[in-house]
Amino acid sequence: MKKKIVATCLLAFSSMLTYAQKATDNLAGKWKTPEGKVVIVSGTPDQGFTGVGQNNDVTVLKDIKFSGSKWIGWIIRPTDGTKVKCEVVIEGDELKITAKKGMFSKELIWKKS
Repeated sequence: MKKKIVATCLLAFSSMLTYAQKATDNLAGKWKTPEGKVVIVSGTPDQGFTGVGQNNDVTVLKDIKFSGSKWIGWIIRPTDGTKVKCEVVIEGDELKITAKKGMFSKELIWKKS
């Protein structure tokens, strides 16, 4: 019984390490939003990231920086310019963005384009 508990704990810990974010993760590239729009994410001189529309017409992600154990920054709604804090997680070919305002949050999933 004791071996099963130890094995379960080791498995849980190793799966947490698999999904841990690192400062060396590269968010750069083209990402497709659920609406079918393409956002181009590129590095900034201060080792952060920013995301703009495919035509460089609007900034969608701003000041995305690694802090502690996660990527945090701002997501901007293109329609009205509303700026909301967000957390970004890379999982394979997906970018999971959780926007948070007050007690509300919304998760967006962008696919590598």
